[in-house]
Amino acid sequence: MMQGHQAQTRRDTTAQTAHAMMMMMIHTPRSHIVNVGYSNILHKFSVESNEVLKLKFKNLHTTVVKSGLPAIVIDFLFQQNVITDEQLQMLQRFNDDPERRCRELLALLHTSGNRKAFVQLYQAIKRESALKWLVEEIDNTTTGTTTTRSFYSGHVKQNL
Repeated sequence: MMQGHQAQTRRDTTAQTAHAMMMMMIHTPRSHIVNVGYSNILHKFSVESNEVLKLKFKNLHTTVVKSGLPAIVIDFLFQQNVITDEQLQMLQRFNDDPERRCRELLALLHTSGNRKAFVQLYQAIKRESALKWLVEEIDNTTTGTTTTRSFYSGHVKQNL
């Protein structure tokens, strides 16, 4: 029993550390990171933070889909070479149905294998002031099961 608790505590601590590191990376100017000179650490950190965000987006799939992410988010992902021109054209076919377009985008990103896809998606969402609420939702969601927050009937509740 104690070993199970210790393992869960270790997983929670790892998820919290990864989240803190990801937030530090996202909010640190690129020039400061590059000047440190630890490119291998930065690459590994970027991959790990992408994995953390991938789990967060998976946990918030319904919320993100219902947001219907604006086309400018998809344009940003295209500009950053996260999606191809063929994928962009496919997504544009769903301009009349933003929720389906968003669902298709998330499916593309989850299967793409792009090591920066979810970091770039987070950055694109963060650039849109109308999506501040979604950024807060992403920031307040962890990949563990102990502190996942979700909006329910207009109120934030903590699931323990």
